[in-house]
Amino acid sequence: MTDEERNENTSPKKEPVTEPAQEPVAEPEAEPVTGPVPEPAQEPAQKPAEEDTARFVYHWKENETAKKAPRSAKGAIAFGAVMLSAFLIALTALIAVLIFLPGNGESDKIVYVHDRDDTNATLTVQETADLCNPFTVAIQTRTSLNTGAIGTGVIMTEDGYIITNYHVVKNAMTVTVYTFDGKTYGGRTVGYDESRDIAIVKISPLAGEKFPVAKTADYESVLTGDRVVAIGTPSSLECAWTVTVGHVSYAKRTLKMTDGTTHQVIQFDAAVNPGNSGGPLINDKGEVIGIVQLKIDQNDGIGFAIPVSTIESLFEKLTSDDMSRPYLGITITNVSEGTELYFVENTAMAVTTEAPGKKYYYYDGHRVYLPEDATTVIIEKTGLYVRDVNKESGCYGIVLRGDIITAFDGQTLTYDAENGLLPDITVFDILKTKKAGDKVKLTVYRDGETVDLTVTLSAKK
Repeated sequence: MTDEERNENTSPKKEPVTEPAQEPVAEPEAEPVTGPVPEPAQEPAQKPAEEDTARFVYHWKENETAKKAPRSAKGAIAFGAVMLSAFLIALTALIAVLIFLPGNGESDKIVYVHDRDDTNATLTVQETADLCNPFTVAIQTRTSLNTGAIGTGVIMTEDGYIITNYHVVKNAMTVTVYTFDGKTYGGRTVGYDESRDIAIVKISPLAGEKFPVAKTADYESVLTGDRVVAIGTPSSLECAWTVTVGHVSYAKRTLKMTDGTTHQVIQFDAAVNPGNSGGPLINDKGEVIGIVQLKIDQNDGIGFAIPVSTIESLFEKLTSDDMSRPYLGITITNVSEGTELYFVENTAMAVTTEAPGKKYYYYDGHRVYLPEDATTVIIEKTGLYVRDVNKESGCYGIVLRGDIITAFDGQTLTYDAENGLLPDITVFDILKTKKAGDKVKLTVYRDGETVDLTVTLSAKK
C-alpha cells in the first residue's frame, strides 16, 4: 500500500478541492470469514505504487485538504547552483569596486607617514626629533655678570661651526654651548653679518670627536602647506630641545628689516618664543630648510625663518675668514676689585652677599645659595680672571689659571657694568684690529705681583 492509500484509509472520505476525483481501484478478493469483519482502518490492503518518484505529503488537521510538496533531487541541485552563482557574481562585483576606486592605482598611491622607502623618506614628528636633536644646540650668553640671553643654534660642520642669529650673541662676553648628549662647551663668535642677523659660533671638539651635522634642503623645494618642525630653547635652558609642529604659511615672503633692507624668508605657524632664535626649521624629511629668526609678538602663529640655502655662501665666507682671525684661547670671567668668586667645577661664579652667612650666585638665570662652609676668593684687581687656557692657544704656558689680566695691548681694563664697559668687551674690540700671528702685550696680576707678558695670537684651525 502506498502512503497515499494509507492516508485515505485513516482520514475521512472527502473529495480533494484542487484535484479531480481518482478512479476507484479494485480490491483483491478475500476468503469468506465467519467472525466479524475487521475494520479497514486497522489493516489496509497493500496496493502497487502509482508512481516511481516518492512524494512527501504533509498531514494537516482533520477536515483540511492534504497539501503535497514534491521536491525532486534535480530541483535541489538546480537551486544550489543558482545560489552559488549569485554569490560568486556579488563577490566579483565587490572586488572590482575595490580595485577601481580612485587612489588605488600605482600612479596615485597614497604614502602615509609610516611608509618608508628610498623614494619617500617621510618622517614622523618623533623621528624628526630623534634625527635632528643631536645637531641642535642650546646657547647661553653673558653680557655682564648677572645678565645674558638664551638662544639656539645648528651645528653645520663636524669640527664645531654653529650657525645662529646675531642678536643671540651680540655683545656677549661669554658664549656657552650645550649639546643634546649633555656636554657643555665654551664657544666664541668667529664672524657675523648684522644685516642678515646671522652669526657663526665655534666650539672645539674633544680629541677624536666629531659633531653631528645638519642636512640642509634647497629653498626652491619649500612649498606653502609643507609640514615643518621647529626645535628651540624657549624661555630657559630647562626648555631646551622643545619641539613644535606647524606648516609653511607662505614659502617665499619678502620681509623688510629694521635697517631698510629686504630679505626673502619662510613664514610658518609653528609656535616659537624667545630662545627659539637661531634654531632649525625642519621639513618632513629631516632636512633643515631655515634658521628661525623672529616672531611677530602681537600676532600669534606668525614666525619667520631665514632660508638656510640662501646663507650658505655667507656661512662659508665667515668660516673661511675665521682661519685668519686671532684667537686668545682662554676661558675668562669679568671681575672688579672686591668681587667675591665661588668656584663650581672650575667655573668662577660672582657671589652676592644677601645677609651675614647668606650668599648666592646666579646660574642659568636662577639664584643659587652657597653652602655655609663654601670657600670663596676675594679679587684684588679689576680685569679678566683666567679660568682655563686652551692647549692650542698662543697663551698656553704663558698665561696661567688664576691670573687676572689687568691690561691688554697697552690698554687698562676697566669694569662698568651699568654702561656696558666690561674688560671682555674691551679685549674683543681690540682683537678685531688684529690678525693671527700678531704679538700682544698683556699685564697680569699673579700671586700678589704684576707681571708683563707677550703672547702670539693664534688662529683656530
